[in-house]
Amino acid sequence: MSAFARRRRVVVQLWSWLVHGKLGHVGLYLALRRSFSYGKYLAANPDVAAAGRHPLLHYIEHGVRENRPLEPPRTTVDAPATSTADEVRRRVKAGPEFEEFDPQIAADSPPRAKLLAYYLPQFHPIPENDEWWGTGFTEWSNVVRGVPRFAGHYQPRVPRDLGFYDLGKPETLARQVDLARAAGIHGFSFYYYWFHGKRLLERPLERFLGDSSIDFPFCLMWANENWTRRWDGQDEEILIGQTYDPAQDSALVDDLQRHFADPRYIRLQGRPLLLLYRVDCIPDAADRIARWRELWLSRHGEEPLIFMAQGFGHMDPRTFGLDGAFEFPPHKVVRGLPGINSQLTALDPTFEGHVIAYSDVVDRALSERAPEYPLVRTATPSWDNDARRQGSAGQITLHGSSPAAYERWLRELVDRAMEHSVFGEPLVFVNAWNEWAEAAYLEPDIHYGAAYLNATARALCVPPPAEDPVDGVEVGDSVALP
Repeated sequence: MSAFARRRRVVVQLWSWLVHGKLGHVGLYLALRRSFSYGKYLAANPDVAAAGRHPLLHYIEHGVRENRPLEPPRTTVDAPATSTADEVRRRVKAGPEFEEFDPQIAADSPPRAKLLAYYLPQFHPIPENDEWWGTGFTEWSNVVRGVPRFAGHYQPRVPRDLGFYDLGKPETLARQVDLARAAGIHGFSFYYYWFHGKRLLERPLERFLGDSSIDFPFCLMWANENWTRRWDGQDEEILIGQTYDPAQDSALVDDLQRHFADPRYIRLQGRPLLLLYRVDCIPDAADRIARWRELWLSRHGEEPLIFMAQGFGHMDPRTFGLDGAFEFPPHKVVRGLPGINSQLTALDPTFEGHVIAYSDVVDRALSERAPEYPLVRTATPSWDNDARRQGSAGQITLHGSSPAAYERWLRELVDRAMEHSVFGEPLVFVNAWNEWAEAAYLEPDIHYGAAYLNATARALCVPPPAEDPVDGVEVGDSVALP
């Protein structure tokens, strides 16, 4: 059923209730429509789902009287395990906060801001990774190495709806786009890998460019750091490094322009948006970026907006002659926050990672005021690079994430994006759509299902509770049911 048909059904039902004097039904609808979980109600009442009934309308008309459950029974207890094996068993099945995907959330209301999710293309084999890591390596090779290091540590991470997909297959990206769009997500920011004229992991993006039927906005983030064996972008154990050879500047500009020319490419006030991950890595960055701008203007008549990631000791884009900045948590937001390792029950006595409370990160992020320059705020549903760092000293884990905590963070960022537009647009980013080896993803998994994706849709599409009372009930308040 189309979004228009669903809205029409609601309007017709509300009008019927008004005509028949059922003002309490109308008031209950207004009170619950922004907090009612369609997915949980349908999961708890499969007969309603099979009949194609509107969940909230059914609940008000029949469910209250029939004492229908609002959500499925919680068959698991999400308490920390006492052994690694117990923790694994707990995490590879549905937990108490599990939700099926609920497309109704975004279908009922348009997004209040334009959300872009970072997109990692390393889910298909390439010859370089075969050479460096072994034949057949993809990001899934990292993901399956995740191990719980302490009680309550959410590892391993197992995908559900899309499975262990292969981006070498043309249908995979189309399925991802369909899912993201249904959750109210505006577009993807694809990581772009360029090393002095050599592209890596380009196949999914090239397939996307060649398939105009995948109608989804996108932009690029040049991940301009070294590839290293330690996954840290530093100068040790380099697999392939950045040289920033000036002789390659025209080729770089021309290749990026190919993407800008696509009608789906995201533009702000007519100018293509380019994200730059490591401005600090570029020698004489301000002068070099000015040179690139000259090349774009002279060769293509283009004036891109170039934004830098905040991190690595650099916050203000004006230092480099850039147009704005964007957040890339956990960069910046974890700086100076205390670890909570001493509060944890270790399952791995050799664990050397740094564990930070997710709630502290959210509080820190939301305490920041708007700067004088354009800044796109970013939330992350979770972060844990155990799958890559294997419990070593370079590991960072944001512990205690939940769909509700993430929704709180993202909702506030959406509210602020509406107040502080970026070149005329209410923009907000999420890290990420599919960074599975860093536990930063929105794609459904075994333990939470689509709970984080539903939380994204609610934060984007469901306005905050209104202050005007309806029939003595504050919209969004709890309601004493008859």
